[in-house]
Amino acid sequence: MNNKFKNVYENKINNIIQKSVNILSLVISNIYFPTYTKGLKDTANLLGFKWSDENASGIQSIVWRKRWELTNNVEFRNKLVQYNI
Repeated sequence: MNNKFKNVYENKINNIIQKSVNILSLVISNIYFPTYTKGLKDTANLLGFKWSDENASGIQSIVWRKRWELTNNVEFRNKLVQYNI
């Protein structure tokens, strides 16, 4: 980010990095979730989170993007935006 913005936000970026914590390393070594995998979707589903689309995935987001580019259909754009939110 510093390179992209030519160090304009260097202090803010460094502050964020210094205060960042890898929550995954804390959770994974201290909490056992009764799921088949340690994947984000399994864990999130267990905790009650629901994705905007049951087929949502990184690969699917690429498909939605490509379909949006090819058809200019706002439905695909909306699915992509909602997935990214």
